[in-house]
Amino acid sequence: IYETDDFFDSGPLFKRLKANKPIFRKHGIALKKKSTTVLPPKLVQALKNPTRISKLELNGFKMKNFPEEICELIKLKELDVSQNCLIELSKEIEKLGLLETLYVNNNQLKKLPDEIGRIASLKRLGLSWNNLKKLPPLSDLNQLEFLGLRHNYFTEIPKGLGTLSNLKKLSLSENALKTISQEVGELRS
Repeated sequence: IYETDDFFDSGPLFKRLKANKPIFRKHGIALKKKSTTVLPPKLVQALKNPTRISKLELNGFKMKNFPEEICELIKLKELDVSQNCLIELSKEIEKLGLLETLYVNNNQLKKLPDEIGRIASLKRLGLSWNNLKKLPPLSDLNQLEFLGLRHNYFTEIPKGLGTLSNLKKLSLSENALKTISQEVGELRS
């Protein structure tokens, strides 16, 4: 795990960038920082090589806006932008056609773009601790095995979940559920 300070002028990753040496370990970057709201410029520069990165963790940045540069990371398989202040995700997220894991826990999302339901490769989707009341259609997510929706504002189980044939774990605790729909019985796993 890299700290964001590593991407500023005095950090070891900056020295590797300056020397044009690769900074990615197994083609992934993990950053955790709680005192900044923007990505360091050197990290943004590093993200401009989208063919190498398959895993990206940007936790605790207090970002309100989803960095558009992420949507250019066409080889990305795992993305974790938890513990930020994101209020929305980019509609361009559907460009991440190889994405298998998306964690957007502990943010301030009130709605999701419909495009998230078009990432057919998704196996794990974590949306817990947000402000969600409903979901866009997810019926095309046939590979989805885990859906985390804890601590949101759902009053009913989102429609269409019964069509997710590979769903093994659905987490809906700490919501304001008033009824349990028949679709829960349609879940196969």
